[in-house]
Amino acid sequence: MPFIGEGICSSEAMLWVSEMQKNLPRAISVLSHLTIFPRVARSPTWRATLGVSAVLLLWRQGSVSTARAARGMLQATTGKHRKVAGALEQRLDDLLLGREARAESMRQGSRGRHGTAAPASLPNELSRPLESLAAALREGPPDKIADRRKEFELLRHLAANAFPWAAQDVLREMEKFGAQKIFLKLAGGVKRRLLERAAAEAPPGLVVELGTYVGFSSMVLAFLQKTGVGRMPVRIVQKDDLRKAYPPNGIPTAKNQTPDDFLFQACQYSVSMASLDRALQKGANVNARNKDGNSPLMIACQNWTASQYMPFVQKLLDQKAEVNVESGWGFTPLDKVAELLKEAELARKQEILAQEERREIMEGRSIVGYGYGTAEEQRQRLIPNQPLADELDTFKCLPQLRECKKLLESKGAKPGDAPFNPAYLTTEAVACFTRVRATGVDGARRRAKQVV
Repeated sequence: MPFIGEGICSSEAMLWVSEMQKNLPRAISVLSHLTIFPRVARSPTWRATLGVSAVLLLWRQGSVSTARAARGMLQATTGKHRKVAGALEQRLDDLLLGREARAESMRQGSRGRHGTAAPASLPNELSRPLESLAAALREGPPDKIADRRKEFELLRHLAANAFPWAAQDVLREMEKFGAQKIFLKLAGGVKRRLLERAAAEAPPGLVVELGTYVGFSSMVLAFLQKTGVGRMPVRIVQKDDLRKAYPPNGIPTAKNQTPDDFLFQACQYSVSMASLDRALQKGANVNARNKDGNSPLMIACQNWTASQYMPFVQKLLDQKAEVNVESGWGFTPLDKVAELLKEAELARKQEILAQEERREIMEGRSIVGYGYGTAEEQRQRLIPNQPLADELDTFKCLPQLRECKKLLESKGAKPGDAPFNPAYLTTEAVACFTRVRATGVDGARRRAKQVV
């Protein structure tokens, strides 16, 4: 069952732990808790999905008879007349009874009655949690507005086109829905192949995902783990390596860090010219590279809201910092500044348009009619407003970002020859990029260039 947003990741973890420990009463109680999740609690699709999830949970960890009995108790709460509930009920028929038995019951006109086993057949430790879940699913009127969320559109699509527990079918339909119907932020297409390749080449380890949306990448990794193909990419750092880098105990301090470390720390925030001067006095290399292939100039160029932004950039350029060096992914300092400038300019234009719309409403010049009110009603409405776009803290520093771009161009800065773009990669290029761990970022990128 896909979960919506990161707000219920803890409940998802509790559900998983309860299922792994075969603690079915607690797992059903977690589903009851999810019936009160804000904004989606009264959605008919959400309620139908929770009810069916409880039946599938009991079928998976219990028995078919237990699942059929639970289905009889929860069936009245799922709103069978609705599209999603009807599709899920059909799949439960196929799962619990088999297609032939369902077809026979439909010919006899008794569809739906075959799943209503007596609640007394349920074990005592399961009947009470199921009764609580059934009561929670019936609580309050349905909310049709919440049911319009695109995540519920995805649930309805999966209910009509994918079979429960068929991981490949679910993943395929999720990608199809996000690409052809409604946009969803999924790690599909080339991103999925990159994820699968990284998981396949990683050493053995526990798969951990921090935060989730609808669970697409989690299902990809889980399916790879089940088939024995994928493993979580990890980097093993030995204590001896840390002690060698930061003697004597492996903990970075002001005494054991290198001048380049101090330089990168100073450029990370771009607020203290004294820290920059101390790093340079200790002999820091202004063209040093970190693990991502970024130079101090690249890092400093991205802190365009910092108080010492331009002095930092100017100081590094005066110290002969290379303006056309490329990062591990093919980006130059000019690429990074141009991208930041583009995003900031678009955000500024959007804010200006929003302010004009608010001004029209306050002056009664906006759209009038059904749902909008009359011009007089609009003039009396309280509209939250804020300073002009150029007076906002977000855009006050925009002129110095433009100045930085002009400064880099005056020093001969150019865009990268072939910056990384997953949309343009072939299968061979994907394989090259995923060998970063063995040959380093630059080596993998060079081979990917040759393939492309």
